[in-house]
Amino acid sequence: MSAVAALLDGEAVWGPTGSVGFELATGHPVTRPGSDLDLVIRAPRRMSPAFAKHLLDAFSALPSTVDCQLDTPCGGISLAEWAGIGGPLLTRTGGVVLARTSHGPKLVDDPWSPE
Repeated sequence: MSAVAALLDGEAVWGPTGSVGFELATGHPVTRPGSDLDLVIRAPRRMSPAFAKHLLDAFSALPSTVDCQLDTPCGGISLAEWAGIGGPLLTRTGGVVLARTSHGPKLVDDPWSPE
């Protein structure tokens, strides 16, 4: 994970969520060798889809599956969706993404644009 931290270059706060976060917070063992790693990256400033893809490439080199969300001003979005990955490897060309907000899911064109 130090390579991922280096990619973020101190620009974003990130950490584990999900079962790994629960285990770290409580000390109760809940993960298994096949457990994925859920991460959140707080991204108050715009992240390019190309950089999101670069992060996904770094995650793919890790021994465990990583599921990452970006916490943006409009809500949480999937890193993979922002990178344009959805089945076959695609390059993001625009369009809406699903933002998970405190008021429910919402489709947004730009997760960093004020509403």
